Amino acid sequence: MSSQIYSVTGNVVDRNTGQGISNLRVEAWDVRKDNQGSFGSANVDANGHFILCLDLKNLELRRPPDLYFKIYRSAQLLADTEDTVVLKGGEDREVLIQLTIPVAYPEGKDRVNAKQLFTGVDFIQQSDFKGLFTDVKGKAGTRVSFISDMVMNTFNKADIKPIKVTGTRESDVINQPVAGVKEKLEAKKVVVENVLPYDPQINRASFNNITSLPANLKEGEKVNLYEENGKVRYYSIVKQNISTAGLTAIADEHTEQLTKLQNELNVTKENAAQKDAEIIAHRDQLSKMQEELNLAKETAAKKDAGMLEVTRTHNDQLVKMQEQLNAAKDSAAQKDAEFSKLNAALTSMRTDQSNMLTMLKPENLVKLLKGDVLIKGRGIQVPKTQKTKAAVAKKTPPK
Repeated sequence: MSSQIYSVTGNVVDRNTGQGISNLRVEAWDVRKDNQGSFGSANVDANGHFILCLDLKNLELRRPPDLYFKIYRSAQLLADTEDTVVLKGGEDREVLIQLTIPVAYPEGKDRVNAKQLFTGVDFIQQSDFKGLFTDVKGKAGTRVSFISDMVMNTFNKADIKPIKVTGTRESDVINQPVAGVKEKLEAKKVVVENVLPYDPQINRASFNNITSLPANLKEGEKVNLYEENGKVRYYSIVKQNISTAGLTAIADEHTEQLTKLQNELNVTKENAAQKDAEIIAHRDQLSKMQEELNLAKETAAKKDAGMLEVTRTHNDQLVKMQEQLNAAKDSAAQKDAEFSKLNAALTSMRTDQSNMLTMLKPENLVKLLKGDVLIKGRGIQVPKTQKTKAAVAKKTPPK
């Protein structure tokens, strides 16, 4: 099998904003689970785009496999698309992977945003905790489970992360000696307004104390301590009356914060719209490039077809020329045979001519006239009667 490169292109975007996510790694995996490892990986660029190339020859594959994808940030697996995004083998389309990436907050910062804070304030102010407590007290069983699940789901779905504790912690006050607690609070510049006996009752004041109980005490706050047997069993914040000017300042501050948040939201929307326009422009550019690629493929296919036709024509011409060459060779062989015959006849004629010239010499002509020679075949020969007479004359001695 010759080397075959199968390319997979795609984008990894934020599910909420549609913007590309960078600093990620995408791995391609076999849907059929025939292979235990990934086929290959590619890094995501600053726009969330990636190109993943698979060498089918090295992977010993006859055709492109069905793929799903795993997305990593460093060594952390963020998601896999086995149940959401699958690319069929050889499918010619761009992969779109949508992720929900949690926001990474700096360590030690408050994770509660303004919207959640206002929602929590509204929840506390509008809730009838006394009525809820009385109703839950009278109804047992599934109601308790429902309220518990309600609270757990509310906090699980909220984007709230742990907050680092500052100031004086509750554990530094509760069940500690009163004198020691007062010293600690004074050192933290927390003022102890009153030390009261611990006498919890179900009344409006108790519920107000519960709702106002902070997780920790801050500098400048005033508290009431509730004592039993010399130890602090409970404490509450002494609420200060806020003047009209103070309320106006708070309202102005909230208005400023809301204006700032609105401006940030508008900027975010503008950035999102700009990113959407860039994504559309990139998609149009990719579509145009795909059309150009298809046109180039068609042109190459036509050129290949034309070259194939030219090759076939040349082959036919070569076959005809070979046939003509063979016929010329046969004709040349026949002409060589005729030439050999003519050459032999010419040689014979030259021999006859030579004999004839020899016979026509003067001495041979005299002998011919006297009858001493005769012509036989192509030579001159002495007659037999003359040979006999000459032999007898030689044998008979002269008288």
